[in-house]
Amino acid sequence: MTFYAKMLHPDLDPEAVLQDFLTNFLRSDYDLSANGVFVYPGLEKSIKMVKNGK
Repeated sequence: MTFYAKMLHPDLDPEAVLQDFLTNFLRSDYDLSANGVFVYPGLEKSIKMVKNGK
């Protein structure tokens, strides 16, 4: 949701919000800056779905 909210609030940092969620809520040591952001379905599949109108 925060990635969509960034369209309305350009100063919002969705990756920082996600990192805070992972660290404080899930108690995870996953480092987004080292490992990257994850999405489901995968980015390649999402692009294909958009192109095919699904």
